Amino acid sequence: MKGLRKILLITIAIFLLTGLVLYAHVFFYPFVHDDLVFIRHNPGIASFDGWRDFFVKADSHGIRNLYYRPVLDLVYRLEYRMFGFHAPGYHVFNVVIHIVNAIFIFLIFFLGMRVSQGRPLTISGPLPGAGEKSAIIAAATALLFLAHPVQTEAVACIAGISNLAFSFFCLLSLLLYLFFRAGGLSSLGGGLCLSGSLLCYGLALLTKEQVIFLPFMAGLWEILIFMPASARSNNKTEGRHLFEAGMAMVAFVGVTLAYVVWRTLLSGTTVTGFLKYKGELALRIAAIPLTLLMDARILAWPFDLHYYRSIDILHAPGWALGVLLAGILAMALVLYRLPAAKRSWALLGIGWFLITLLPVLNIVPLIHEYSWIATFEHFLYLPAAGLFLFAAVTGDHVLAVLFKEKSKKVGLLFLAGLVVFFGSLTIQQNTFWRGEIPLFERAVMFEPNLGRLRYLLGIAYAADGRHDQALDEFERASGIMEGYLRRVRAPEARGFYVTFLKSIYSRWAHIELRRGDFASAASRYRRMLELAPRDADAHKNFGVVLMRMGQWDQAARHFEDVLALRPRDIDTMNTLAVCRIEQGQWDQAEALLREALAIDGGFIRARGNLDHLLRLKLTSEERPGS
Repeated sequence: MKGLRKILLITIAIFLLTGLVLYAHVFFYPFVHDDLVFIRHNPGIASFDGWRDFFVKADSHGIRNLYYRPVLDLVYRLEYRMFGFHAPGYHVFNVVIHIVNAIFIFLIFFLGMRVSQGRPLTISGPLPGAGEKSAIIAAATALLFLAHPVQTEAVACIAGISNLAFSFFCLLSLLLYLFFRAGGLSSLGGGLCLSGSLLCYGLALLTKEQVIFLPFMAGLWEILIFMPASARSNNKTEGRHLFEAGMAMVAFVGVTLAYVVWRTLLSGTTVTGFLKYKGELALRIAAIPLTLLMDARILAWPFDLHYYRSIDILHAPGWALGVLLAGILAMALVLYRLPAAKRSWALLGIGWFLITLLPVLNIVPLIHEYSWIATFEHFLYLPAAGLFLFAAVTGDHVLAVLFKEKSKKVGLLFLAGLVVFFGSLTIQQNTFWRGEIPLFERAVMFEPNLGRLRYLLGIAYAADGRHDQALDEFERASGIMEGYLRRVRAPEARGFYVTFLKSIYSRWAHIELRRGDFASAASRYRRMLELAPRDADAHKNFGVVLMRMGQWDQAARHFEDVLALRPRDIDTMNTLAVCRIEQGQWDQAEALLREALAIDGGFIRARGNLDHLLRLKLTSEERPGS
């Protein structure tokens, strides 16, 4: 007989050691991609002034964000207070939260199994044989959750804290709910646990909206675990337990509705906006079988993990539904062969996976570009625990049938092998997060037709001085985006691709300018203006290129267009004045320079050009015959 406290301490130690071994090398990686957006280049990250506004204003964050995630914004600011712009601190924080989440998963399933066996929720006392098996199944589930390489996108990426933090609050909410159901509302502790569970659910919603599934998850626990346990234990208390469960469900739904109403009031948008395009919705739903098969496959065989995983909903194969139905039939047969007690936990694992994944199955659109929908691997961070539970329960049963009294040793050896196998892949997968070039090169290997990825890889190459490779990627990216632009008709979609193309051509032209290839740079700006004739920056940059080519008249026309769009742009006034000087139109140049100085008397370049112009005029007047 082994004490629960000892088992718990040993399990926590194993989890800490495993997590550190798998992720220690990540501590030395820099900020990458979204880390730069949300932390390094976030203008408000150092300030806690007006922090209450995070909760009452949809656009109060340091950066504009489509999401309402005030708790996440506070987490970033707290991390900055602790670590500044030192990336190792953020990485350590991510790994610690990941380990804690694994411990929560162990506790939830282990203590839940004790409830289903009619045992008290304590961490002291003996651990009988059935309890030891429960501990092994729960530990196996949590260890696979901790070590599986699909988690690297959430853990190795600093910005992945959004997934880690919402999962932390979600799991803590479930754990407290479990203690509430064990104690009931009649005890002070039970009431406090329910209040804490609801509070953690609210914090999870304010961290990431994906956690809106939690009331359904609590309901699943009630149906499969708590209610059957109540029925077995004492018929006299079954009615009270049903009443308490109903009250708790009402409270969870109330928190959900309050969140939805509050978010709607702040943003002015409704949660049903995704129903606007019915045909697109039908395509997204039709792609769900392929998404589920892909998710199950990468959890079982994770050899093609990469950032920006996507599915093209226009080319979702029809066979996916048939394969999925065959898989469902196979799982049903497995469930049928399981003993009733294990069947409930296997069903809980399947339900956990589907319920937690549902918000990111693209019923609500998560679109990368055109028909490519997002199936990010971090979507699987919390859902993965459900399939691991199913695998642990069914695996335990198969080993018991095949090896009988030796099943425990065989199972532990098999688990150790799986952890080593998945752990080695995790260590390898982490290495792609050491910089943007390896990250996007890996992604482009598997998503070669994603224009956004080509663009991001081009930026990474340019930053590293690999200009030839950057130009190749910008050319590929522009070709993909131009193709989308030719096909779309909706103004919002066209605006999106025009904005993307302008950014591609701007960076492309910048490299060509650095190389002195003015003619090629001019062609990029010319295309930008075809896409957006009223883009003042494009006119301005095109004008500068034409100046370098000595085409003063054409350059001046573009600067005039800039001033028509931005009449108080003193930098353009100064540049146009330079063109006028070269054109011999000195009076117009002087008027432009004096106008710029009237707006900003400290504009040094305009002052210098005006002095130069006045000297030219004076010299011209003094010249004989002038």
